[in-house]
Amino acid sequence: MRQLLISILALLYPLAGLAGEQPVQLVTAVDSHQSASSAYRQFIAELFGRIPAAYTLSYRPARRAEMELANRQFDGDAGRGADFGSKYPELIRVDPSYFELRFFAISYARSVTAWRDLYGLNIAYLRGIVAVESQLGAHAKLYPSDSVTACIRMVKAHRVEACILNSAAPANQEFTDATPALSNTEFGHSPVYFWLTPQHQVLAQQISTVLRQMQKDGSLARYQRRFEPPSN
Repeated sequence: MRQLLISILALLYPLAGLAGEQPVQLVTAVDSHQSASSAYRQFIAELFGRIPAAYTLSYRPARRAEMELANRQFDGDAGRGADFGSKYPELIRVDPSYFELRFFAISYARSVTAWRDLYGLNIAYLRGIVAVESQLGAHAKLYPSDSVTACIRMVKAHRVEACILNSAAPANQEFTDATPALSNTEFGHSPVYFWLTPQHQVLAQQISTVLRQMQKDGSLARYQRRFEPPSN
């Protein structure tokens, strides 16, 4: 019953806010069509309900979310990998991480077990995946794509040797099935964090405290299982 009340109250905070408090404006690249979207939003609602703090959560495509955060149109991004800090060192990374992103290489039977296996190749990737840019920017020719379909079709057309996606990619039949001739190989992972603008030191500490509480009471693990896409 207590857990149910926490969840109900948490879901009210982004709508009503807290008296006299300006909501924290968060951006996310997780859209409503992704399989984990509902669990992801419930997780953030419970986290901010436990602080408690008012917030808003707005969807933007990954690259646009990055640019609008850089321009301070938002107070933070609710989910970016560790590589995000190398591009925006002024942002606050909130520890601990709350999820592990998995990376996939879609190609014609190319053996990919690590980022270095992609060096020297032509690589398509979903625009806004910062890890691809930081890991391969100096080692491969990169072609950003605006959709999963466009990325995979570049491989099919032999314009690139591989398409790189992660487990946050929007649900797409071509991603899950590819084609019989294409391989879909998991080759790496990266922890996911909240990232906040510099003026939110106090909020960063509050989020960190609640995340550790959720680790201890098992609620974070329950959400993590729901973040994972269904098995093929």
